[in-house]
Amino acid sequence: MKNWLLIVFCVLVFNTCSFVLKGQEKPPKPITLELSSASGIDFGAFAINPVYNSGGTVQVSWGGMRTVSGGLIEIHQFNPHHPATFKIIGNVGTAITIADAPSGGYPLSNGTQSIYVKFNFQTDAQFGKTFVLTQDPFFFNVGGTLYVGNDSANPPGNYSGLIPITVVQQ
Repeated sequence: MKNWLLIVFCVLVFNTCSFVLKGQEKPPKPITLELSSASGIDFGAFAINPVYNSGGTVQVSWGGMRTVSGGLIEIHQFNPHHPATFKIIGNVGTAITIADAPSGGYPLSNGTQSIYVKFNFQTDAQFGKTFVLTQDPFFFNVGGTLYVGNDSANPPGNYSGLIPITVVQQ
């Protein structure tokens, strides 16, 4: 009889007690992000060496370091060089991946001539191409490499264009 009463007592206690278990909160659906350019990439001023009249490359890293190679000459007195800076507004904790740029690069134009830029969508060293939003808004830098031809292919001038960036949210 005692065992029977104990079983009934246990069943009544467990049926009347409620257990509340909490896990990680689900993110809002749909996950929304706002991506904008805080500043465009600037390769700074440079010139084609008239002795060689050959092209070269200008590379600006995500950290702002500039490297000029080939038949190009660095000019330090005009506009400073800097990486592109992007701003993401979104929910803290959202995982982000920057998609690779096309291998052919993007054209920049001065109206009649084109020059190509290839982006190494490697963001700040601590993040890489995949990172988690740790604050809102979140800023990250992107570097790139500008491919310059000879003087007839790429005459002096200001070249500009739009560079798309693909951000994948997870």
